Amino acid sequence: MHFFYTRRKYDPATDTFTDEVSNETSYVVLPHEGHNTGQRVDQATWLQMLEPQMGADGVAIFIHGFNTSVARMLWSLRKLKAGLKANGFDGDVIAFSWPCGGGGPLKKYIEDHEKVQRTARSIYEDGVGPIYNLPGNQRVHAICHSMGSYALKTCLNGLGGVPFDKICLFAGDVRSDGFMAGNGSSELFGPWSSHFTNYYNAEDFPLGLAAHIKRFGSRAGKVGLPHPTAAGFTDVDCTARYWDFVNSGGNLENASHRFYFADQSFLRDVSLTLQGHASDKRGPAPSPPDHTLLP
Repeated sequence: MHFFYTRRKYDPATDTFTDEVSNETSYVVLPHEGHNTGQRVDQATWLQMLEPQMGADGVAIFIHGFNTSVARMLWSLRKLKAGLKANGFDGDVIAFSWPCGGGGPLKKYIEDHEKVQRTARSIYEDGVGPIYNLPGNQRVHAICHSMGSYALKTCLNGLGGVPFDKICLFAGDVRSDGFMAGNGSSELFGPWSSHFTNYYNAEDFPLGLAAHIKRFGSRAGKVGLPHPTAAGFTDVDCTARYWDFVNSGGNLENASHRFYFADQSFLRDVSLTLQGHASDKRGPAPSPPDHTLLP
């Protein structure tokens, strides 16, 4: 059983979610593993069905990136969920899907950036907050891929509420220099999590393009965080894992940006991180980088 909530507009004629912005949040349950068409329910029912799935490690909310269709989001969600659970994560992995163009041209990057601004607050207000209001001590984590990192940053800016337990970015489409001591991202993500982990690949081709589209500067998912990192922040270099993926014949569209979903070392590292355990997949900690992800 899989859960997601979304600000995509629902089209009843085709029973699909589009890449347009909806004025309200939809809550979806997929009762069968092999199907992409889920059941739309109200928030109370969704929470009631989700609650029994949350074990000692709580729930991790996956926030996808730019140009992601619902089908691709669900493929990614299933990969993350299976990988985390296989490595001991006792909880559930769900998704927030914001409206963006699935399969559109690169010029949609700017349009999707604007859609983040219109919908990102729903990550917390329509999902995280209600989960925290459930009985008991709930643990909520965030796992953000690509522009999903920017979505979470936008959501948290000026927001009040209970912080996440752990926040993990991979292929993060946010400015690296924003994490310098005293800068906006470090001052934002630090108080909003007990620990913050950034996974990056120096060969990430799409993030190299993203740095130039609106002259945003180097992205944290390509060059890592400024060093030394702030207290409570960890930087993990995954470049060697990307080359292992390529050299082993791995086949995945935009692999330099998305190989993480198929990399067992990355999935194990994230799982252990969310559980609060020391990873056994990290090499020595030179500075920079803080750590290197090992096979």
